[in-house]
Amino acid sequence: MAEYNIANSFRTDKPIKRNGKYSIHLRVRVKDKEMKHSTNLETEKECWDFKKQEPKDKALLIQ
Repeated sequence: MAEYNIANSFRTDKPIKRNGKYSIHLRVRVKDKEMKHSTNLETEKECWDFKKQEPKDKALLIQ
């Protein structure tokens, strides 16, 4: 069975211009291949916990 890892990723390099928020992606790695998948969720930079790599907002965390 292939080893895999799924982690949250916060795209600070590309802010969404219409509202100033940033998109949240899932980073999926299977063996040595990596893919980023958009979750269609957005949050402000102040609402992201960079240490835990997850949103501070409980509603976003549940989604």
